[in-house]
Amino acid sequence: MEKYFYENVLTLTKSLATLYLTGATECANESVRKVLINGLDEILILQDDIYQTMSEDGFYTVEKLNKQELEITNLKNKN
Repeated sequence: MEKYFYENVLTLTKSLATLYLTGATECANESVRKVLINGLDEILILQDDIYQTMSEDGFYTVEKLNKQELEITNLKNKN
């Protein structure tokens, strides 16, 4: 249940980041743009906090690639 909660909160913060970014890029008013960019910064910090908590609790794991796997992937992407 806790993992489901964190996944939903993380998804919502990603959606908010998208809204703030779109608003900031589309905004014609400089003062409103600054407010939106500030909000985007805060949401990105919150998103990172949520990710770090999920990672610490073992809910979000990232597979580490060794150098050889990375080189193989790079070669595949070039072709």
